[in-house]
Amino acid sequence: MNRASKFIGPIIIIILLCIMFWLSLSYKSRDALWPQGIIIGLFLLCIKYIADGFKEIKPAGDRNQESGAAKYRVWGSIILTVGYLFLCNWAGFYVSTAVFMIAVLLALGERNWVVLSVVPIATTFMIYLVFFLFLRIPLPTGILF
Repeated sequence: MNRASKFIGPIIIIILLCIMFWLSLSYKSRDALWPQGIIIGLFLLCIKYIADGFKEIKPAGDRNQESGAAKYRVWGSIILTVGYLFLCNWAGFYVSTAVFMIAVLLALGERNWVVLSVVPIATTFMIYLVFFLFLRIPLPTGILF
């Protein structure tokens, strides 16, 4: 892949984000908080991606080996996501989300037991706080909850 072609996607996304931010200025200040926050976050991620693109490119041999392993990780994550959709209705949101996050972390190569135990529980709790308590959106219930 040409080095310059890596920047086309993020530049297009940055342009679209600028347009969306400009459009969100017409919202009331309270209603614009979430969209503008997400837009700014995505903008910063695109800037980081562009900055990382200027770093030294790895040799071709390393890239081929990493891309083969990355394909298995991506497909494994897709299969786990489809399984999560079915498991969520059966087991409920809390259990299935924690199991799903542990499985995805393992599929992506995480082996630290602290991360594997803290991140799924903390994320599930934060989603519960935001969606169930703050926004009053009911979460899927299953046989366990």
